[in-house]
Amino acid sequence: GSLVPRVGPFAFSADGGVLVTVSFILSEGGGAGRPVVIANESLVERASLKFWKHSPGPFQHQSPTDVPSAPYVQVAAMDSPHGSTCGVSHVAVSPAGTAAASSSAQEDALRLYVRDTRAGWTCVHRLDRPAGPRGRASTLAYSADGSVLASAHGSSVCLWDAVAPALLRVVPVPGGGVPGTLRL
Repeated sequence: GSLVPRVGPFAFSADGGVLVTVSFILSEGGGAGRPVVIANESLVERASLKFWKHSPGPFQHQSPTDVPSAPYVQVAAMDSPHGSTCGVSHVAVSPAGTAAASSSAQEDALRLYVRDTRAGWTCVHRLDRPAGPRGRASTLAYSADGSVLASAHGSSVCLWDAVAPALLRVVPVPGGGVPGTLRL
């Protein structure tokens, strides 16, 4: 059976209208997923990328200690978006909430998604790490206008045309370190 899921990385659009979350579900026994051993028990972990839209409405507290329900409705989900044995390490949402990106610690690539009025969200591109920068993406960020996606790899930042998509430039970071948070 499945165990309790845990929420991993998440990101909002600039206006809060779109939320992207990653859920990890551990399952006992075989099946597709990333192998995990906990307390000498072999399990598999599956990643699920979930897309949510803001759904405003009246929210009431039942008591001062209650937490109100989140005003978001799930509109799409993708199981194992980076492959059955890969998790999802980072996510980013464009400021307008029309595009999103994800990276995986197990896959040396980024995935780009666009909002589709019929299907919810669709993966439209896989961007492989270019030669030169070392390491898998450690963080992702969109520029303020959503036209550029940045991914940090070791001591370099890759700048991608988020629309075309194509690599625009690799920027070495002086001192060899990349910050845990990247803002454009």
